Amino acid sequence: MQEPGTETQLEETDVREVERWPIIAPETFASPSAAAPLWRGFDSPTFAAWDQTQVQDSRTGSTISKTPEMANSVMSVRPVADPALRHFGEPYNFYVTVRKRTDGVSRSELVHFPKNGSKDGQQYFYRWSTWFPKEDAQGKKLFPIGPGERGVWQVFTQWHQASDQGSPPIAFSVKNKNKKPYIGLEFDGNEPSWTVPFEYNEWHNFVVRVKFSNKTKDGHPVGEVELWYSTGTDLPQPVGAWNVMTTATKGSQRPYLKHGLYRSQKYYGERVSYLVHSGMMEGLTLASVFPCS
Repeated sequence: MQEPGTETQLEETDVREVERWPIIAPETFASPSAAAPLWRGFDSPTFAAWDQTQVQDSRTGSTISKTPEMANSVMSVRPVADPALRHFGEPYNFYVTVRKRTDGVSRSELVHFPKNGSKDGQQYFYRWSTWFPKEDAQGKKLFPIGPGERGVWQVFTQWHQASDQGSPPIAFSVKNKNKKPYIGLEFDGNEPSWTVPFEYNEWHNFVVRVKFSNKTKDGHPVGEVELWYSTGTDLPQPVGAWNVMTTATKGSQRPYLKHGLYRSQKYYGERVSYLVHSGMMEGLTLASVFPCS
């Protein structure tokens, strides 16, 4: 098998599309909350705050590459020089490209293990925003959305279980149903417990509370997930809370956050996708991550 990142060059069309991405220019918004988060993912133009990078495309085959060279070929953290263009005051945006792979899943993701660990009962709050670009100047789709068919999926943020087996206990996805794209919150790969209509060229804002646990009570999981959501520069509003088997640290295995884009081979294998994230952070209280009004 070809060594990742050596012989195959980035396709010229991929590079051109990145350069033609629209300038994201939402209105000026207030600076982040004065209460300090525990961890911030994008405070420099590097991936230094993250524990791992993962890339999988036609160059890697069935192997997940964790090298800086591969990560830098499809992901970048770019400063937003003009303060007026900083969404929720965030100084950097995280740009993600996922390239073609016709013989399996494809991904460009960052990995973060919770700062204070993930023992049973540990709780964190997370906040980030995601922008899905629609098309370039030539009308080519930058973030394609497949048909509403079994086996067609893409996940842009997930909390992975404390093992390498099975679907993630918590996943935010973009899918299609009856030709109506939506953003969904899914638990353990099941049908979404929450959905909202999908919009291109708009900031989607998420605040998520996660309580890690392997335990059950009366046959029901005691792990917890709570969600706040908004678009544009509106403050996120509460939309729901659920008991979920979120998992927790067990021996050497521990749950973790994955952020970027992860796609099925079906439909997406022949396509390139782009999206932008901003402001991923982790805190111990809602106030530590919640944007100011």
